[in-house]
Amino acid sequence: MTRLLLLCICVLPVHALDKPDITGKAALTIDVDTGEIIYAKNIDRRLYPASTTKLITAVMLAKNKSRDDILTYSEQAGTAFPYKLFIPAGSWMRATYAMDALLVYSANDIAYMIAENIDGTIEKFAHRMNTYVQKELGLKDTHFMNPSGLHSVYHYSSAYELSIIAREVYAYPWIMKTLGKKRSVLRINDEKEITINNRNKLVLENRCTGGKTGWTPEAGHCLVSFFERDKRRIIGVILGAQSRFNPEETTVFEDMEKIINYSYMTKKELLIKADSTVKTVTFTFRVVPFLGPVTHILKLQVKEDVSIYMHGGPLQIFFTVPPVNILDLHKNKPAGFLTVKQRLSSEVFSLYPAVSFHDIMRWDILPFYTAVISIGLFIALLISFMIFILRKKRKRVSLFTLFPFF
Repeated sequence: MTRLLLLCICVLPVHALDKPDITGKAALTIDVDTGEIIYAKNIDRRLYPASTTKLITAVMLAKNKSRDDILTYSEQAGTAFPYKLFIPAGSWMRATYAMDALLVYSANDIAYMIAENIDGTIEKFAHRMNTYVQKELGLKDTHFMNPSGLHSVYHYSSAYELSIIAREVYAYPWIMKTLGKKRSVLRINDEKEITINNRNKLVLENRCTGGKTGWTPEAGHCLVSFFERDKRRIIGVILGAQSRFNPEETTVFEDMEKIINYSYMTKKELLIKADSTVKTVTFTFRVVPFLGPVTHILKLQVKEDVSIYMHGGPLQIFFTVPPVNILDLHKNKPAGFLTVKQRLSSEVFSLYPAVSFHDIMRWDILPFYTAVISIGLFIALLISFMIFILRKKRKRVSLFTLFPFF
């Protein structure tokens, strides 16, 4: 069956647009609701995520603190490299402002402050992050050393696994609302106000509902963006975009617009055409025990086109076909299911029989039993005729004489 499906992939026409060329080392777009990967480039390659790391830090904050909880700022937090707020040690702020500083301004010192207020040390918080992504999200190519994304060779992720983290963010309206802010006014000690602006040029443009930037010389430019157009939500991830040396470079935003526009415009590619037979099953059936047709072959078809995005990796094809009940066969009633799985996405298609119970009875079973009954009637009539002749001639002839083969 796998061979049949691979043949379909090779011969059916392709309707998708050409994939855009981008500078990022790795990139991905994914449909939030279906898990379908629409655009893919080196999606499993381990790279440095820079400040996109702060998405998981935000999740840890939302899971462990309420918006009005007080977070204190230590001397250790103040040693983080810029970007940072430069506020005095011993200051405090509410968690709602910490979330804004973390995601809107991408303040590294606030990331450290969050870690210390939740777990006491950066190391313990990093352990919490790793435990969560590995055990709760099942990630294999992600490992964190700190809550900010500052460079370490042991701090890495992939475009694919960052998209899983980004999908998780949708479970936290607090985070999603913060990611969509152009600017915010923070309050330190509930008194001093600091205005911060979002350096993400795409936020609230062209239906971009939010996003998180990242940059280090080693990582280059990184970006996770959330879009909603025509009631369809798509996440874009780019890692390692040019330039490694200019933190103000805008290429990553141009790359993101390319792959997002492509993702909203491209169409799925046809895998299996409607009304194609995708599986055959055999079953046995007799109207009369020990008599009549034994083996039947039933063709199962899809009634709709099976189409997918081809860039998400290997496909897995599964069939679910219960034992055939011939009395229940109908051309418009599913007799099984075809499941097409690709990473996070899974789509189920109904399989319909090519023939119904009435077709089998009319084409196969009824003709057989009609023939059997006809032959039986002929033999009965022949015997009756012979008996009639014998009686008429008043001769006693044994059945063995007439039919010596009995």
